[in-house]
Amino acid sequence: MALIKKIEIDRSVMRASATTRSISIDGDADAVFSLQVLRSSDGEFYDFSTGVFEDDYTSQSRLTNLTPGSFDINFPAAASGDTYTVRVFAEPHFNTKFSFGKNKLYYSTDIKQNGNAVVSLKTDASISIISAETMGTSTGSPIDKFQGAKRPTVIMKDKQLTVPAATGNYGVFITNPGVTSDVGEWDANDLYWETTAADHETTSGSDHDLHANSSALVLNKVDDLYIGMHVSAIQSGSVTATMPTITAINVDTLTVTLSAPQTWATAKDITFRAYGPDLIKKTTNIELGLTNATCRLGQESTTVRTTIASGTGTVIGVNGTGGIGNGATIRCKFLDKTTHSSACTVAHGGTTGHVTEGTLNITRGLFCATTTASFNPPAGVDVPIRAGTIIYIDGSSADIYLSGTLSIGSYPISNQDIYIDLSKIFTIGVNS
Repeated sequence: MALIKKIEIDRSVMRASATTRSISIDGDADAVFSLQVLRSSDGEFYDFSTGVFEDDYTSQSRLTNLTPGSFDINFPAAASGDTYTVRVFAEPHFNTKFSFGKNKLYYSTDIKQNGNAVVSLKTDASISIISAETMGTSTGSPIDKFQGAKRPTVIMKDKQLTVPAATGNYGVFITNPGVTSDVGEWDANDLYWETTAADHETTSGSDHDLHANSSALVLNKVDDLYIGMHVSAIQSGSVTATMPTITAINVDTLTVTLSAPQTWATAKDITFRAYGPDLIKKTTNIELGLTNATCRLGQESTTVRTTIASGTGTVIGVNGTGGIGNGATIRCKFLDKTTHSSACTVAHGGTTGHVTEGTLNITRGLFCATTTASFNPPAGVDVPIRAGTIIYIDGSSADIYLSGTLSIGSYPISNQDIYIDLSKIFTIGVNS
């Protein structure tokens, strides 16, 4: 009896790019076998004469009457990944069998090819006046690891966020401004990955069962959840003002414990967020870093709507109040600050936040068309505030810019979105 004693092939997961691997079969010199390779995605067989997977099954789809040696297989590129089955058949009519395994006439093994994955960096919709959008993407293999300067990056350089013109737009403020009110920084803890209970298996139509004012949340699966993740949304319900976190997970009872009790009905989807690099790595396999993360506001301004011939006051009609929020600082050449030591600010951004009209109210200052003894003397002289005169606003704006470099050390198995939580970077402006 002739024996096939050993079959060797690299079974490690392949990248999405084209790869050649060798199958080495060792045994007695008179051992005879056949060889075949099947691609799972379409059921096509490898043609040993053309070196590609073919629609038609021919004599070259299964090499027969082979003797021990090495055979190369050209695995094609597969952006979405694939699985290949290598089959070896011992030929009993040549008195051949395997010296190993339970099945002495047939051997097979699978080789997985992981597709490339896309990491998309996006802004979320947590600030209502800012449109959610994709800031950039990066594509790579989950097999690869990157270090230092070799890390792929998604670069934002003064990327302007989209703020549609609309009534009621009072701009945003930078939550933690730096040297000036119009610049600031943000960090990797403002990044998150998101999943919902809808991704989990269901039983009898129920995804979870959380009773009134309870911190015990029962799910059908807890595989994607980790301690420290936040509950950010409940379908047809609401979350406490501060997003509760997962403090414990019981994998046997499929129960997660929350840091604060919640109340909502059963059979509703729950959205969880993993904030920061550590939790994102655990949940997605994405290893990321963030550098040069800054934010800034563009110079907001408006203009006087109608000429004011004389007098003083704290209210003036303007050609639009978009981007101007309560508490923003105001600058203009006809502003009397002589009786106030602190900055003049907007008392409100107009009664409706009008796109082309509206009014500005101010505090700690006066709009002056008639001068006083202490402001641009001589006193009592009328210096009209002319229509079209510019009024500058600092601290709030609808022109919003983000910068930062997201570096990727490892990619996920499948496409994933990483979000920037704008509500942690900006505070939405109000009119009163």
